Order: sequence, then C-alpha cells, then structure tokens
Amino acid sequence: MKKILIADANNLAYRFFFAMDSLATHDGIPTTVIYNVLKFISLTAYNLESDDTIIVWDGGKSNRQSLNPDYKAHRPNRPDTLHQEMSLAYKYFKRLGIKQILINGYEADDIIGVLVKKYCKKKKVYILSNDSDFYQLLQYHNVRMYKSNHDVLNKKMVCKKLGLKSIKDYVTYKALVGDGSDNVKVVSGIGPKKAQALLEHYHRTALLCALDASPSTPKAIIKAKGVVDAQIELLEQNIEILTIKSSDEYLQKKIKKYLARYYKDIVTEREIESIFEELEFKTFLDAGITKFVFEMGINK
Repeated sequence: MKKILIADANNLAYRFFFAMDSLATHDGIPTTVIYNVLKFISLTAYNLESDDTIIVWDGGKSNRQSLNPDYKAHRPNRPDTLHQEMSLAYKYFKRLGIKQILINGYEADDIIGVLVKKYCKKKKVYILSNDSDFYQLLQYHNVRMYKSNHDVLNKKMVCKKLGLKSIKDYVTYKALVGDGSDNVKVVSGIGPKKAQALLEHYHRTALLCALDASPSTPKAIIKAKGVVDAQIELLEQNIEILTIKSSDEYLQKKIKKYLARYYKDIVTEREIESIFEELEFKTFLDAGITKFVFEMGINK
C-alpha cells in the first residue's frame, strides 16, 4: 500500500523556531524555520518511504472563535521574526514545488482532517505533528501519527495511554477534561479519572441526552454524570470546538482545486539546487537532500 505524509507546518515551525539556533544567509535572510522544517519533513518522508507529501498551514482564525471568544485567546502574539520566517518558508516551499495548502479562515487541523479522510481508504496516512488534537483522526483506517521524536502512534496506543475503550471517545474525553493549550474550559469537577469512568458507562450520545442511570450504575458514576448534566452546554460547545471538520464539503472542494495546481508546473532538480545555493544550504547539497525534495514535489 502506498504512503502519504501530511505535515502540520505551524506545529513544526513553532517547535524549531524556539528550539534551534537562529540561522540566516550572509544577506540576512532568516532561514531557521525553512532549513529545519524542510530537513525534518524530507528525512521523515525518506524514512517512511512515503510516496507523497503535503505540507499544511493554518489559514488564520476559524469559526471556533465565534463559538468561544476565549479559544486560543491566551496565547501570546506570534513574534514578528517567526511570522516573517513562516511566510518565507511558504514562499520557498512553493518555489521548490512542494505540495502545500493554506486556506484563509481554516485551521490546519480541519484541512488535515479532510486530507486524511480523502486518502486513508487507498493509502497509509502519516500525520506529522505533536498536536494531540489529531488523535481523533486515528479512528480512520490506515492512519498513524508521526511525532517529532520519531514515535509512531496508532489508535490502540493512544487508547491505552488515556484509558479509553475507543478512540471515538477521544473528543468527548477532551471536552470533559478541557484543553489548556487551546483554552478549552474543563467541565468543573471532572478530571481524567472521572472522564474515563464516565466513558466506560456512557457513549457521547448518552451523556448529551442526559439519560437516567440504571439501578446497577455505580453511585460515583451517577454523581459524576450529574456534574456533567449541569454543564451540558459547556460540554456541547467543547465538543463542537474540538471536533476536526473532516467532512466539510466546502473545504473538500477548495482542497481539490488547491492540489490541482501542483500538476501544471515543473521544478527540476537543478532549480532546486539553485534555491538551496541561494539559501546557503550547503549541507543539503552535500547530503543529497535535493533528490528527496524533488521526489516530494510535483514531479513525483
């Protein structure tokens, strides 16, 4: 079965920008993000023997902010230098002929969700990111997460880690316990242990419908469910915010048009080498990464 690597560019850009020493050309072009993201993605594609690679970028604020104005509001503003480097990375990746998608008004999560659903029936799909929001996409066949430490996760591993019976319970679990990284509020009085216990007895539908507990249901579960019932609106809002929109029809059409353009132009290996020379990526030239990038691009 063929393989496709789908990379969460924002997640990687942030990680490498703050973790690595700053790089720049003699002319002052900052290259920390371009160099490290491209190196990591190309080597990952090589190690996985991926047949195709798509890089996905955030397209700014989504409708999740309209559901909850506090969503991601606690995050500090992106440093100007990081914003500049990410813009340059997008520009140079385009010149290199690498498939990438950025759609205004859509988060990378939803774009990646649509891509996963599109490809998983015919290919093994690897999501390159450390973002746990993507755990929910492991419910689809042939999908794995590839983390920056080279760990590869499947749904069984995540369920064991979080104490869940099914990966389909992941969104409800996160909706109950909250997500500090996205400023999604916890359902008060519910921690990981209570959330696990609730999901042992109730599926999401039962929780949202606030069904009566049976006489055999443990008292602790009945009490925890009562806490949830009192905050059902918050739980519903959290589920809506945390759910990746992998079936969004408008987004499916936009992505189809976006990808179609990559089969119209041709970027040669010599052109790729010229760009690496411009960026002063001597190690790329010496290590033969030109060929990896060429094979990741539109000529594959």
